[in-house]
Amino acid sequence: MPQRAAGLVIALLGVLALGILLVIGADVYRAARAGPRWRRRLVGAGLLVLASLGFLPAAGAAAEEKPKAVTPADKAAPRADLDQRAEWQWIVEVWRDAAPVAEGRRGPYPFNEVQRKNLLDRLAGTPDRIDTLRKDGLLSEAEAGLLKAELGYVVRGVQSMRPTEMRMATCYKPMMVVPARDSLKRLQERLPLLEKMAEAKALKPEVLVKVRGTVELDLATLGNPKWVEPFKEDERAEAKKACDAARAAIAKIEAAARGKDTSLASSAGWKALADGTAVAAPLARSGRSTTKQREEADGALKVAEAAADRLSCEGLLSSPEAEILKAECARLRGEMYRNPPTPAPLQGAVPHEIASCYEMVAVAPARQSMERLTDRLPLLTKMVLRGRIAPEVLARVLPTMETDIETLRDERLLGQLNTDEQVEARSSLRPRAEEILKQVKALGGK
Repeated sequence: MPQRAAGLVIALLGVLALGILLVIGADVYRAARAGPRWRRRLVGAGLLVLASLGFLPAAGAAAEEKPKAVTPADKAAPRADLDQRAEWQWIVEVWRDAAPVAEGRRGPYPFNEVQRKNLLDRLAGTPDRIDTLRKDGLLSEAEAGLLKAELGYVVRGVQSMRPTEMRMATCYKPMMVVPARDSLKRLQERLPLLEKMAEAKALKPEVLVKVRGTVELDLATLGNPKWVEPFKEDERAEAKKACDAARAAIAKIEAAARGKDTSLASSAGWKALADGTAVAAPLARSGRSTTKQREEADGALKVAEAAADRLSCEGLLSSPEAEILKAECARLRGEMYRNPPTPAPLQGAVPHEIASCYEMVAVAPARQSMERLTDRLPLLTKMVLRGRIAPEVLARVLPTMETDIETLRDERLLGQLNTDEQVEARSSLRPRAEEILKQVKALGGK
């Protein structure tokens, strides 16, 4: 009963927050995906209530779904920086929302029906933006083709997930799946584009970030005897040929992007990443920071996240290593924003309404640990499949993972969760995390 009452209060406050955002003309759908956790939870609860009543605010959705126009000035003089274009920013945002869903990192029921439709509609508007960037000379034909091919896999992954309304449905038909055949097909589709870009040395780092993770996972899958066991002899030869060609193409691209320095620890990118996290870590630990400190630390974390992507493009980090380092940046950001800023935004003490808002939506530590482990386990599994993890990365991700596992061993903290979550933590998530942790430690930073 107390949980039900708390849920009702959050839902009512969510509707109120939604009303305030609509009055000031804010994009409610963006507010439900970005920003502090407390705001996302409130706005998400408000949207869920309105969806259950049969209507949703249309202004935000319309604004989000409407393609951003490319002005004549843009076409006449396209900027050299791809990441400055509105079309690319759209692609990055949609990819960031869709990729974890497609990879299963948000669980089997990652959205409700309204959210599913919204995400698929946004994905449907992405190919036109890729074409616009290609026509304006910011993407080559091969780069645009590679992005579209990768986008197709993301879309299929999102479509394979079911909305929460179908949680109790049992309409799936059992079917045999051979993961290695899927990997071989994907690799063969990408290979001509990768080879073309390797010869031209034209692949932009921003594009490589989007596709490298899948290529690495496919190479790891095809390199695992367990997964290729169902293959016939000619399929094995075909797989080896495709893997060798893909590795050669990726090596050429990385060599062009890397430059002279081939050491991760001494690279400029690793220094930027370390500096960014060093700025935010003390603020995250204390939970106390001024608005100015938060802005500076947030900027430093954005630089660190960009550095992780760059190191991945240069081949100094694998894609899952880069993603898990970015997840650590996100953790620091979340911890830094968990309390109101000090001193208060208004002079004097924190207004009661603001303070109570922060307290009301406080997330149980065990639930935070479950969310983090659920997000990180697929990335750690990819590292295990590759059979290697950089020692520098290992040193950064192990403390958080070990802390989260210890949290899920604490029965007192588990008691703050509902019954289903306790069962999941004890019987599924924690054992999986412990097993992956052993395997990661066994790699020993190879």
